[in-house]
Amino acid sequence: MGDNEVEHYLEHLVLKQNVASRTQTSVLNSLSFLYKHIINKGADQLLHNT
Repeated sequence: MGDNEVEHYLEHLVLKQNVASRTQTSVLNSLSFLYKHIINKGADQLLHNT
């Protein structure tokens, strides 16, 4: 999952699923943790647009 997919997923959560911004932040933090600690790829790519 790249930057575009993460951005689209977060937008989907807000626009289609009507989640709160706190939920969106939680998802972003979870994806960041996944990439940084589990997949061992730089999470900074996920965070550069937020």
